[in-house]
Amino acid sequence: MADIVESKELAKKYSDIFYRISAYDASVYEQTGKFLFEFWGNLITKAAANGEISRQFFIEIPVFNLLYKHIISGIDIETNILRRHKSQIDYQYYSELKNFSAKHNLPLEVPSDNSIKEYLEPLGYDFSGISIDYVLEFLSTPNNFASDIMRLRRIAASRLVLAALPLSRRRIIPIIDIFGSITSRIYFKDPVFQNLAKRHRDIITASPGKTLSYVDYDQFEVGIMAALSMDPQLLRLYNSDDIYTALSLDIFGGNEKRKIAKRLFLSYAYGMKTRSLIDAAVEQGADRKKVKDFFAEFKVFESWKKKTIEDFQASGRISSGFGNYQNRESEGPLSEKEKRAGVSQVVQGTAALIFKKALLNMRNETEVRILLPMHDAVLLEHPPEYDSNKIVTIFAETMSEHLERKVLGKASLEPFFSPPSQ
Repeated sequence: MADIVESKELAKKYSDIFYRISAYDASVYEQTGKFLFEFWGNLITKAAANGEISRQFFIEIPVFNLLYKHIISGIDIETNILRRHKSQIDYQYYSELKNFSAKHNLPLEVPSDNSIKEYLEPLGYDFSGISIDYVLEFLSTPNNFASDIMRLRRIAASRLVLAALPLSRRRIIPIIDIFGSITSRIYFKDPVFQNLAKRHRDIITASPGKTLSYVDYDQFEVGIMAALSMDPQLLRLYNSDDIYTALSLDIFGGNEKRKIAKRLFLSYAYGMKTRSLIDAAVEQGADRKKVKDFFAEFKVFESWKKKTIEDFQASGRISSGFGNYQNRESEGPLSEKEKRAGVSQVVQGTAALIFKKALLNMRNETEVRILLPMHDAVLLEHPPEYDSNKIVTIFAETMSEHLERKVLGKASLEPFFSPPSQ
């Protein structure tokens, strides 16, 4: 306890000097250097004991250094477009908020998690062991409540990003958070560019004489699940053109509900109860028997999920491979939330690792500059004559190699900016 108090006092002294509240004191800098040296040594020892050290040196630090090298010159901002978005965002936000409030008879504010619970629990939604985000992303809700609130949240988040961007600066250098989530996703902060709505992404522009490309993994998580579980039905669907279109055609009789089919499949993959899944699909117009028959075919995948959960229970921690462990914070049988988190950690953690490997495999493409990594995609800047399909190949090959060619990775060039639908 004394060490904690002492370190806080030292940090306060250093901070005061840094912000010129106090005069320079060489002894404070000397003590800070010694503290950081000892702290780093203890951290390395602990990381090695926990099986995390190799990942730190071979993945995390190299990726950070790579991104820093690419980002240090800044991301170009089209200030005229930024000015236009700034002038419109409040109207867009409050219009969305007003429509949401009127439609769902709620106060004129973005609902908190507690407000969402209070709204949905009387309608029969049970939040024991599941998060608000899980309900909004995966469960069907009356009157499109979930999709409406997610759209409202997206525009609210985009509004904050736009507010954080000054019109006086044409280039922005964000802060790199190489481990921005428990599954090891990369985030840029100050501002969080990943939170920009697609309609506002056109504020990011290429440097003079350069152009932008956006490379995106296709059916990323499905491919990972197929390779890890070796479920024959999942492998067959992944190797087809599009699993979500196939599911939409199968249970809805058309491809118009692909987005709903995707949400249903990921709901199933991350632990939604079969009965709830079928009910949710039927509410959207699916044939009950076809839904039941479709998901009953993934027997091997179910066995893999069961084994993953059993391993999590037995060891008290779970990894996506090459470190990145999630440790249990309680004892006894796993809760439903922990079971879902265990499967998610393996799948999404594997996705994050593959993505970081793909970035590292781009190092020899010296004409390309990484501007913005997303969850499973990356925005690039390069000369107009550069063939960005080279990066598509690197992404696909990295996934194939990591998963030992149990599946072949898929990636493609996609639009980074999407104008709002009229």
